[in-house]
Amino acid sequence: MYFALKELGYFLGDELEAALIYADYYYRNEFEELIAYCEKYEAFQDLPFSAAGTFKVVDKAFPRSKFILTIRDSPEQWYNSYLRFQSKQMAGGRVPTYEDIEKFNYIRTGYTTHLLKLNGTTKNDPFNKETLIETYNRHNADIVEYFADRPDDLLVLNVAEPGAMQKLAAFLGEDTTRSEFPWKNKT
Repeated sequence: MYFALKELGYFLGDELEAALIYADYYYRNEFEELIAYCEKYEAFQDLPFSAAGTFKVVDKAFPRSKFILTIRDSPEQWYNSYLRFQSKQMAGGRVPTYEDIEKFNYIRTGYTTHLLKLNGTTKNDPFNKETLIETYNRHNADIVEYFADRPDDLLVLNVAEPGAMQKLAAFLGEDTTRSEFPWKNKT
């Protein structure tokens, strides 16, 4: 999504900068600094904007915004991709343990332990398939329900589908000759 939005000419926020803000304020439900951060850019992707409920805060602060929910062909496909990505990032390709999560240095050591809270998993089973898929489904349903009476403000998009880039551009009122999404990191 980052590269697609850049290609369409949007000024994107830096995910690491946003993640630092999020880490300090999300669980206290304090979003003033995140809103101030959003005022500096035109578009955002991934954390903290993909964290449960953050879209509602941003929507209230920026009422004419558009939101894009990226999905996979199935929750199972999403889970497998998520597990491969985290395994590659944190544990050299094997399923990470809680100790791997604690030691992983993304922004700072221990930062990624918040994944357990976000995903509802436990230290004993941080990548529990059933729990993660349930969280994924609930999150997606929450977004779709929230925008149910505002279909022009939400695009649900499977970036792997043919014509996905065209759908994104049309939703944003932009033009592109590309029909497929630019892929940079397939998992």
